[in-house]
Amino acid sequence: MTDAGLSPHDMPHTWATTPLSVIKKSGDYKPGADAIQVMTMKVSKGLEFNLVALPGVGHMPAPGEDEKEAARVFYVAATRATQRLVMAVGGEGQLGVRLLR
Repeated sequence: MTDAGLSPHDMPHTWATTPLSVIKKSGDYKPGADAIQVMTMKVSKGLEFNLVALPGVGHMPAPGEDEKEAARVFYVAATRATQRLVMAVGGEGQLGVRLLR
């Protein structure tokens, strides 16, 4: 996603360091920022957010990734939401298939 996708809609957002980068360590997270913050599922551990969006859940686990590890990381990310959790579960990954049962 680029600034062009968020700025025209007046959606405040920040990028970790450069556009298209993702927060990869907890020290990069800015809790006071009134903006969308993108981070890896693992970095979210221990943090809480009113809203958490998890795109691509339906593609988990990734090819070659352990299903139990993918489920553990998903659990960490999903439990960060205090009010709303939004997930995209379309795909052929086993985690998405199980969630849709």
